[in-house]
Amino acid sequence: MERARAFDMLEAATAALARLRHAATDSPDRPGKIFLTADLISRNINLASEAVLVTSGQPTEDREFAARALTVLDGIAQFKHPSITHFLIEALGHLAAADPSRAFHTAATAVRTGDEYTYDSVAAAETTKFIERYLAEFREVVIADDKLLTSIRSVLHAFVDAGWPSAISLAYRLSEAFR
Repeated sequence: MERARAFDMLEAATAALARLRHAATDSPDRPGKIFLTADLISRNINLASEAVLVTSGQPTEDREFAARALTVLDGIAQFKHPSITHFLIEALGHLAAADPSRAFHTAATAVRTGDEYTYDSVAAAETTKFIERYLAEFREVVIADDKLLTSIRSVLHAFVDAGWPSAISLAYRLSEAFR
């Protein structure tokens, strides 16, 4: 019951942040506060998912939690800031088993070519690892879902455009894997 109420509040807060972001013209410091709040939400979802605590790479088994967390992260994905995106990608990697297509489509919303996040070495390593995991663990889903494969290519392309060797190498392997 408490968890449901907490997610209801997070979903309402995320929707309010999106509205405020588009209307934030009355105060020069308001956009910073909006992004700070989005960052705190992404960090807390990441912590609640236990993504940073699990070293074995085991995904969350709680499908209800994953579904509610993905709804919140869908809203947070529009906030293009490296810190927000980093915590979002970590959490999505941990929640992906519950709904691989939805999780990666959220990642594709968060990561676009030219985003500041794509120029960070930690981001390149984390995102490349995230994509490699998809190709290994969710191969059947990727093969069956053309939109998912397109999203994977889009995110990978963002890091290839930024010149990251690990992304370039993975792009070559990806094209060979799906010939």
